[in-house]
Amino acid sequence: MDGYRADRSRQRLYELTAFEKALLRQIFRTVLESGKAPSVTVLHKALQTYRLRIVRTLGKLEQKRRLVRKKETGEIVYVYPVSLLPTEHQVIIEGEKRLFANCGLDALSVPHMFNKNAEIISPCHTCRETVTITVKNGEVVSKSHPRIYVWSPKQIEMPAVAEFSSFMNFFCSEEHIKAWTAENPHLAQKGQGRSLEQEYPRIKDYWTRYGRIVGTR
Repeated sequence: MDGYRADRSRQRLYELTAFEKALLRQIFRTVLESGKAPSVTVLHKALQTYRLRIVRTLGKLEQKRRLVRKKETGEIVYVYPVSLLPTEHQVIIEGEKRLFANCGLDALSVPHMFNKNAEIISPCHTCRETVTITVKNGEVVSKSHPRIYVWSPKQIEMPAVAEFSSFMNFFCSEEHIKAWTAENPHLAQKGQGRSLEQEYPRIKDYWTRYGRIVGTR
Protein backbone atom coordinates (compact mmCIF):
# COMPACT_ATOMS: atom_id res chain seq x y z
CA MET A 1 0.00 0.00 0.00
CA ASP A 2 1.61 3.24 -1.10
CA GLY A 3 1.13 6.56 0.68
CA TYR A 4 1.32 5.35 4.27
CA ARG A 5 2.73 2.27 5.90
CA ALA A 6 -0.65 1.52 7.39
CA ASP A 7 0.21 -1.24 9.83
CA ARG A 8 3.16 0.51 11.44
CA SER A 9 1.39 3.87 11.46
CA ARG A 10 -1.63 2.45 13.27
CA GLN A 11 0.59 0.62 15.73
CA ARG A 12 2.36 3.89 16.55
CA LEU A 13 -0.99 5.44 17.47
CA TYR A 14 -1.22 3.09 20.41
CA GLU A 15 2.33 3.70 21.60
CA LEU A 16 1.29 6.96 23.25
CA THR A 17 1.07 6.83 27.04
CA ALA A 18 -1.91 8.23 28.92
CA PHE A 19 0.06 11.32 29.93
CA GLU A 20 1.36 11.86 26.40
CA LYS A 21 -2.24 11.83 25.17
CA ALA A 22 -3.28 14.26 27.91
CA LEU A 23 -0.42 16.59 27.05
CA LEU A 24 -1.22 16.52 23.34
CA ARG A 25 -4.89 17.07 24.09
CA GLN A 26 -4.08 20.18 26.14
CA ILE A 27 -1.76 21.51 23.46
CA PHE A 28 -4.43 21.09 20.79
CA ARG A 29 -7.04 22.68 23.06
CA THR A 30 -4.87 25.75 23.48
CA VAL A 31 -4.11 25.91 19.76
CA LEU A 32 -7.81 25.79 18.87
CA GLU A 33 -8.63 28.50 21.40
CA SER A 34 -5.78 30.90 20.72
CA GLY A 35 -4.02 29.81 17.55
CA LYS A 36 -0.80 29.63 19.57
CA ALA A 37 1.15 26.85 21.23
CA PRO A 38 1.07 26.76 25.04
CA SER A 39 4.24 27.36 27.03
CA VAL A 40 5.54 24.90 29.62
CA THR A 41 4.14 27.25 32.28
CA VAL A 42 0.65 27.10 30.77
CA LEU A 43 0.83 23.31 30.49
CA HIS A 44 2.10 23.09 34.07
CA LYS A 45 -0.90 25.02 35.37
CA ALA A 46 -3.43 23.20 33.19
CA LEU A 47 -2.24 19.67 33.96
CA GLN A 48 -1.19 20.23 37.56
CA THR A 49 2.07 18.32 37.28
CA TYR A 50 5.70 19.21 37.65
CA ARG A 51 7.52 21.07 34.87
CA LEU A 52 10.28 18.51 34.40
CA ARG A 53 7.71 15.85 33.56
CA ILE A 54 6.21 18.12 30.93
CA VAL A 55 9.60 18.95 29.40
CA ARG A 56 10.60 15.30 29.30
CA THR A 57 7.29 14.27 27.77
CA LEU A 58 7.54 16.96 25.10
CA GLY A 59 10.91 15.48 24.22
CA LYS A 60 9.40 12.00 23.93
CA LEU A 61 6.59 13.31 21.72
CA GLU A 62 9.16 14.97 19.51
CA GLN A 63 11.03 11.68 19.19
CA LYS A 64 7.77 10.04 18.17
CA ARG A 65 7.29 12.81 15.57
CA ARG A 66 4.07 14.11 17.08
CA LEU A 67 5.45 17.64 17.41
CA VAL A 68 8.49 19.78 16.60
CA ARG A 69 10.12 22.42 18.82
CA LYS A 70 12.62 25.19 18.21
CA LYS A 71 16.01 24.01 19.37
CA GLU A 72 16.92 27.39 20.80
CA THR A 73 13.80 28.07 22.87
CA GLY A 74 11.85 24.81 23.10
CA GLU A 75 8.82 26.56 21.61
CA ILE A 76 6.41 24.23 19.82
CA VAL A 77 6.26 25.11 16.12
CA TYR A 78 4.41 22.04 14.79
CA VAL A 79 1.95 19.74 16.52
CA TYR A 80 0.86 17.53 13.69
CA PRO A 81 -1.18 18.16 11.65
CA VAL A 82 -1.11 21.86 12.68
CA SER A 83 1.69 24.33 12.03
CA LEU A 84 2.11 27.14 14.54
CA LEU A 85 4.07 29.06 11.92
CA PRO A 86 2.19 30.71 9.03
CA THR A 87 2.29 28.69 5.81
CA GLU A 88 0.52 28.84 2.46
CA HIS A 89 -1.77 25.99 3.56
CA GLN A 90 -4.62 27.62 5.48
CA VAL A 91 -7.49 25.85 7.24
CA ILE A 92 -10.50 27.89 8.36
CA ILE A 93 -12.28 26.02 11.17
CA GLU A 94 -16.06 26.45 11.36
CA GLY A 95 -15.76 29.67 9.32
CA GLU A 96 -13.94 31.42 12.17
CA LYS A 97 -10.55 30.22 13.39
CA ARG A 98 -7.61 30.23 10.99
CA LEU A 99 -5.02 27.50 11.39
CA PHE A 100 -2.07 26.53 9.22
CA ALA A 101 -0.68 23.20 8.05
CA ASN A 102 2.79 22.21 6.99
CA CYS A 103 1.67 20.64 3.70
CA GLY A 104 -1.39 19.80 1.63
CA LEU A 105 -1.89 16.40 3.24
CA ASP A 106 -1.77 17.90 6.72
CA ALA A 107 -4.29 20.56 5.68
CA LEU A 108 -6.71 17.83 4.61
CA SER A 109 -6.12 16.13 7.97
CA VAL A 110 -7.13 19.02 10.25
CA PRO A 111 -10.97 18.67 9.91
CA HIS A 112 -10.75 14.99 10.91
CA MET A 113 -8.33 15.55 13.77
CA PHE A 114 -10.86 17.85 15.43
CA ASN A 115 -14.15 16.62 13.91
CA LYS A 116 -14.84 20.12 12.62
CA ASN A 117 -16.16 21.62 9.42
CA ALA A 118 -13.42 23.48 7.59
CA GLU A 119 -12.37 25.24 4.42
CA ILE A 120 -8.89 24.53 3.10
CA ILE A 121 -7.23 27.32 1.12
CA SER A 122 -3.94 26.73 -0.68
CA PRO A 123 -2.30 27.73 -3.98
CA CYS A 124 -1.79 25.40 -6.90
CA HIS A 125 1.92 24.63 -6.76
CA THR A 126 2.28 25.18 -10.52
CA CYS A 127 0.21 28.25 -11.40
CA ARG A 128 -0.41 29.67 -7.88
CA GLU A 129 -4.16 29.88 -8.52
CA THR A 130 -6.10 29.48 -5.28
CA VAL A 131 -7.40 26.00 -4.56
CA THR A 132 -10.22 25.63 -2.02
CA ILE A 133 -11.74 22.50 -0.54
CA THR A 134 -14.72 22.56 1.84
CA VAL A 135 -15.21 19.70 4.30
CA LYS A 136 -18.49 19.26 6.19
CA ASN A 137 -19.40 16.35 8.43
CA GLY A 138 -16.27 14.56 7.35
CA GLU A 139 -16.88 14.75 3.61
CA VAL A 140 -15.72 17.01 0.80
CA VAL A 141 -18.83 18.98 -0.19
CA SER A 142 -17.29 21.50 -2.57
CA LYS A 143 -14.02 22.31 -4.30
CA SER A 144 -12.77 25.10 -6.49
CA HIS A 145 -11.60 22.86 -9.36
CA PRO A 146 -13.15 19.71 -10.84
CA ARG A 147 -9.99 17.60 -10.43
CA ILE A 148 -7.64 18.60 -7.63
CA TYR A 149 -4.41 16.64 -7.18
CA VAL A 150 -1.81 16.31 -4.47
CA TRP A 151 1.67 14.85 -4.57
CA SER A 152 1.90 11.89 -2.17
CA PRO A 153 4.94 9.84 -1.08
CA LYS A 154 4.86 6.11 -1.82
CA GLN A 155 6.44 5.02 1.44
CA ILE A 156 5.99 7.19 4.48
CA GLU A 157 4.80 6.93 8.03
CA MET A 158 2.44 9.56 9.31
CA PRO A 159 2.89 12.28 10.38
CA ALA A 160 4.85 13.26 7.32
CA VAL A 161 8.58 13.69 7.74
CA ALA A 162 10.15 17.00 6.82
CA GLU A 163 12.00 15.65 3.79
CA PHE A 164 8.69 15.26 1.91
CA SER A 165 6.52 18.04 3.32
CA SER A 166 7.71 20.68 0.86
CA PHE A 167 6.57 18.47 -2.03
CA MET A 168 3.11 17.54 -0.74
CA ASN A 169 1.23 20.39 -2.37
CA PHE A 170 -2.05 20.87 -4.21
CA PHE A 171 -2.41 21.15 -7.97
CA CYS A 172 -5.51 22.52 -9.67
CA SER A 173 -5.44 20.09 -12.61
CA GLU A 174 -3.91 16.86 -13.85
CA GLU A 175 -1.96 18.82 -16.45
CA HIS A 176 -0.29 20.92 -13.79
CA ILE A 177 0.81 18.03 -11.61
CA LYS A 178 2.09 16.17 -14.67
CA ALA A 179 4.09 19.24 -15.68
CA TRP A 180 5.55 19.57 -12.18
CA THR A 181 6.35 15.86 -12.02
CA ALA A 182 8.15 16.07 -15.37
CA GLU A 183 10.25 18.91 -14.01
CA ASN A 184 11.15 16.87 -10.92
CA PRO A 185 12.07 13.41 -12.23
CA HIS A 186 14.15 12.67 -9.11
CA LEU A 187 10.87 12.31 -7.18
CA ALA A 188 9.40 9.66 -9.47
CA GLN A 189 10.68 6.79 -7.30
CA LYS A 190 9.56 8.45 -4.07
CA GLY A 191 5.97 9.43 -4.77
CA GLN A 192 3.25 10.22 -7.25
CA GLY A 193 0.42 12.56 -8.04
CA ARG A 194 -2.93 11.38 -6.73
CA SER A 195 -6.36 12.89 -7.13
CA LEU A 196 -8.19 14.27 -4.12
CA GLU A 197 -10.70 11.43 -4.47
CA GLN A 198 -7.90 8.85 -4.25
CA GLU A 199 -6.05 10.41 -1.33
CA TYR A 200 -8.88 11.67 0.84
CA PRO A 201 -10.27 8.37 2.26
CA ARG A 202 -6.87 7.35 3.62
CA ILE A 203 -6.27 10.72 5.22
CA LYS A 204 -9.74 10.72 6.75
CA ASP A 205 -9.27 7.23 8.16
CA TYR A 206 -5.88 7.87 9.74
CA TRP A 207 -6.60 11.23 11.33
CA THR A 208 -10.05 10.21 12.55
CA ARG A 209 -8.36 7.34 14.41
CA TYR A 210 -5.63 9.60 15.75
CA GLY A 211 -8.12 12.25 16.89
CA ARG A 212 -10.12 9.65 18.79
CA ILE A 213 -7.03 8.26 20.48
CA VAL A 214 -5.72 11.66 21.55
CA GLY A 215 -9.22 12.81 22.49
CA THR A 216 -9.57 15.81 20.22
CA ARG A 217 -12.74 14.68 18.45
